[in-house]
Amino acid sequence: LARAPSRDRGSTHTRRAMDFVKGLAGAVMNEVVQQQSSMSGRRSSVKITNRCVDASSNYSRAAPAVSGQGEVHMLIFAIDYKRTSSPLTCSMDGRNMEALAQACGVTDLVAMYDDECQKDAAFQAIADVGSRCTDDDYFVIYYSGHGTSMQDQDGDEADGKDEAYCFVDANGQVTASSCMRDDDFAAAVIAATSQSVRIVILSDCCHSGTIADLRKENWAGREAISISGCLDSQTSGDMGRGGIFTH
Repeated sequence: LARAPSRDRGSTHTRRAMDFVKGLAGAVMNEVVQQQSSMSGRRSSVKITNRCVDASSNYSRAAPAVSGQGEVHMLIFAIDYKRTSSPLTCSMDGRNMEALAQACGVTDLVAMYDDECQKDAAFQAIADVGSRCTDDDYFVIYYSGHGTSMQDQDGDEADGKDEAYCFVDANGQVTASSCMRDDDFAAAVIAATSQSVRIVILSDCCHSGTIADLRKENWAGREAISISGCLDSQTSGDMGRGGIFTH
């Protein structure tokens, strides 16, 4: 269970804005899904680390701001863990992302903070916002908080570990049952959306490299991108004024 607090809260970090509606050219991706194979014609997930996204128009569907079609729907989870022994400053991340989304013209924006972020409520929020997404829409899910690794349950992880978001229970504590495994998160997003909805998952937490489980077969035929603060084996940092990834 971790998102490591920064040892040097006076450090300066370059603020990097993301334009959800015009694309992610120039951003660094940890994982990209549904690249078309020229040999088989089948879509498959491809992992890309520390390589800039192509700036050219290599997509078949333009973003809403370019095409004039479709909307952006955004769901934010940000947890400070105030009632635990490992507090963070993720609510700052959440508010910054709310401001960024509003500046980008996002009107369907749902933000949940702290004790609101219980697993069942999070599943319901994914279902609610996802159900409002239609053809050519984007569903953007942003999570800022602790992330952890758990024993793999279905044998789909090469390292034997599931990645998980650390939601809280009714007492504001993190327990094994309050955490949302990557398998369950992916299944919830897929169940909530039609296949034509484009999905962007942003994770400012530890052990989040494959938190979306985009290599699983149930993502086949979908367009989705997962961008995270670190690899599965790494930790992300909290600066005392939000997370390094977000800022």
